[in-house]
Amino acid sequence: MTLAGCSSPTDTATEPARECDEAVQPCPHAERLTNLTVLEGARQDGVEGQDRWATVKHATEAVVIEATTEPNTRQVWEHLRWSGDAGEAVSGHPNRRRLSRSNSTVLRPAVSLAGTSESVEIWVLAATIEIMSRGRVPPNAVPFHSYGPVDHGLGPDLGPVTYVGLTGNMYPGDRYVRNMGARGKIVAVATLTPYGVHNVVTSGWTFRRERWTAQWANGRPGNQTTTGWVDDSSLPALLSLTPDANDRIYDTDGPNISWSTSSYEIYHNFRQRVEWHSERCSADYGPWYFRARWRVHPTQSQQIILNEVGSGQRPLPENPALR
Repeated sequence: MTLAGCSSPTDTATEPARECDEAVQPCPHAERLTNLTVLEGARQDGVEGQDRWATVKHATEAVVIEATTEPNTRQVWEHLRWSGDAGEAVSGHPNRRRLSRSNSTVLRPAVSLAGTSESVEIWVLAATIEIMSRGRVPPNAVPFHSYGPVDHGLGPDLGPVTYVGLTGNMYPGDRYVRNMGARGKIVAVATLTPYGVHNVVTSGWTFRRERWTAQWANGRPGNQTTTGWVDDSSLPALLSLTPDANDRIYDTDGPNISWSTSSYEIYHNFRQRVEWHSERCSADYGPWYFRARWRVHPTQSQQIILNEVGSGQRPLPENPALR
């Protein structure tokens, strides 16, 4: 009697059931799902959890996921059932799906096959930046530190501050007067999304800052003057890059003004951005500015004649205001 596949015998009353025997009658392989993974567009560096991935929000780029089956053939892939945030089919690859990165959200695609299932979690990251130039340094930001016998404007208050410097000038009557300094203190605060990201994406973050500067000392262009944007990112000691319970990271900065023989003036425009593993994840810059002027004067209170800091940008002058 001829067996059809591995079915039971035609007459079970006269013939015993036979086990599939690879040597005589090959058994069809049972289909099963063995894995679901990210093929491209996301990573696990700095991400907590075995089946979690992260990527950065992007208007056109996508995450591609891939299911592996046994047997790992096109015929079996046609039986896959996708659910959750399964995105779009990938032409020519029934075992792959394309997931949009256009929104900051948590994607949870899943796939099943013959009673087996797999799922992954993909966090699409973004950041918005606020420039704090009033109030006090947030508790989780790096504080300004006082040093030596002079404060140098490094207390906890944000905004424009003045302080007595370490140098001075001689004035008529052999009167020595210390020079005043000015500082513009800010904290750039980045709020990360999706909500709860501090529990999931714990590292890989950084702040970057660029500046465009006009500077004069005694009416002559200074060495900080630029003709465009240049990197001015903070040293690691001034950055707080582990997201706190509010899903925030911080950059503390306080540019200051120096002094010269007769006058010194500086005009900075800054712009901040946030990156995750060197990929930008803040769509908009966090812009801010600092402007200050110092002049030689025997009365300390009249040495600083401009001291401003705040969010946004200000036109940079083409010529010095002082000589």
